[in-house]
Amino acid sequence: MDHGGNHSDHYPRPYTVQLLDGKDPSNGNLLDRTDTFKLKTGPHQIVVEFSKDYSNRNNINVLTGEPTVINFSIKEGQELKLDYAFPYRLNDAKKLLANQPKMLKLVDQDKQQVEAKIWVMPPKKGFQIGRNLQQELTDMGKSYQQVYLGAAMPMSQETEERMAKLGKMSQPALLQEMKQAYQHADEQTRKALRIWLIDQK
Repeated sequence: MDHGGNHSDHYPRPYTVQLLDGKDPSNGNLLDRTDTFKLKTGPHQIVVEFSKDYSNRNNINVLTGEPTVINFSIKEGQELKLDYAFPYRLNDAKKLLANQPKMLKLVDQDKQQVEAKIWVMPPKKGFQIGRNLQQELTDMGKSYQQVYLGAAMPMSQETEERMAKLGKMSQPALLQEMKQAYQHADEQTRKALRIWLIDQK
């Protein structure tokens, strides 16, 4: 699989693969990051992240996007590529980042679009150096192991502490906390929560 995009090779590719089936494909070595991966037949999950320098003589402007998850399946002998219109201009990049699930697509060697589920991970609040994307996906129940292997993954310490805190809250405080969690959740999580609430009646 290649994560190229339609562009001239004179321009660095703005997307890098952060996770491949729940693992760092570079083993933590940024110099080992590659554009092409050999994948076995079957389901896979990649997490890509956009970063491109649009600085000029007058302004420093490095544009980055939230991690984007792509779930897909590959067939025997199939070669897939991440396809998108290359954002040469800053405004093009902003438009791409605002509409990644619609503007990114997987195509095969015949340039035919392949079915894939593409969604953007929610932003993390506050200052941070790096993100544990695999743990974030696990906490959301959307990691590769959970989606395709049916594995039960342990919660992070942060999530366990929050769950324990919820159990000790008064009813009004608990309701407020649930409202905030719902407002910050993605649409799929909101839907799952609504179904769960109905089942409790």
